[in-house]
Amino acid sequence: MLHGSRTLGSEPEAPKQPETAEELGELRRPTGRRRPKVKHKPLGGINGFRPTMNLRTGHLSNLFSLFLLILGLLFAIVLGSLLATGLSGLFLFASGSELPSFSELANQAMATDLWMSVAEIIRGFGCLGLVALLLTRLDGRVFQFSALGLAWKPNPVLMILSGILVMSALFLGAGYFAAVVGVENGVSSVSLAFSQIGFSGLVVLAISTFANAFWQELAFRAYLQPRLQRSYGLLPGILICSLVFVVLHGLMRPLGGMEVLTGTILFSLVGWLYFVSNSLVLATALHATGNFFLNLFGEVELSFPPHLHRSLVYALGLAVAWVIFRRKVSPGPEPEGEELGTGGHGQDTI
Repeated sequence: MLHGSRTLGSEPEAPKQPETAEELGELRRPTGRRRPKVKHKPLGGINGFRPTMNLRTGHLSNLFSLFLLILGLLFAIVLGSLLATGLSGLFLFASGSELPSFSELANQAMATDLWMSVAEIIRGFGCLGLVALLLTRLDGRVFQFSALGLAWKPNPVLMILSGILVMSALFLGAGYFAAVVGVENGVSSVSLAFSQIGFSGLVVLAISTFANAFWQELAFRAYLQPRLQRSYGLLPGILICSLVFVVLHGLMRPLGGMEVLTGTILFSLVGWLYFVSNSLVLATALHATGNFFLNLFGEVELSFPPHLHRSLVYALGLAVAWVIFRRKVSPGPEPEGEELGTGGHGQDTI
């Protein structure tokens, strides 16, 4: 008796096994369905500055990275102040002096160049750890000192001397320009400052300003600037990084429009020289020399040379540096690798 296509009681036929490579390939061929792509999930914002994260790669957008960078820097700043204050208290305790309240101790310590230098050095180590964390854990890149611009080539001593000479020439050139056009100001405060602070005070001030400039350049020039260059191109990336860096100083004190312009031009020059030299030491020396003049000749902000004259001289310096080092930039997009892409290899688009 028939039942369907086979005789009642007979065993069902076993499925046919693939015998050839072609038949085996037919079984393994994809069905046409693709895995859904992992997309960015925007949380708001415009253009490239959207706080998004790629869930597959873990790469962060520029704005969210900037937020984490600022948050980490604030933590490093507070940590440096607290540890320096604690160390100053230990020294007072060891010397047998009466300890004031913690707030008074903190004010005294942060008003002293020595303990301020200690705080800046601690902040430098904290910022180094922050950049390493952001690069390896959040950006998925390799942390290398040489990629940050911290290497023996170019010669660090030569870079320090170059930075001091260039920034001194720019500042003194702005002062000479202001004097030529008839701007009168108490330039005698320069010699007065040298006589009041003394040699040991100059050494401590130099250490403090260099340490302060180091962690700021590490965070913004070595970490943030290459990200912005990859997103917007070389020149826009440098300009945006410089503007953000200057505007963030408004968290400490109010900034005028001319101050923002002067600072943006100056740090665009610093960013450009960092790019062509791939030396964080040079960028730090430029920044530190400017800070040195600021702390030596001005209490809150330099009144001489005026911002307008400094802006013009800094712009001239930027133009000269652009003409001299323009040939170091080769056209073409920067390759997206796993290592940190800095501006020192001439791979950014303009």
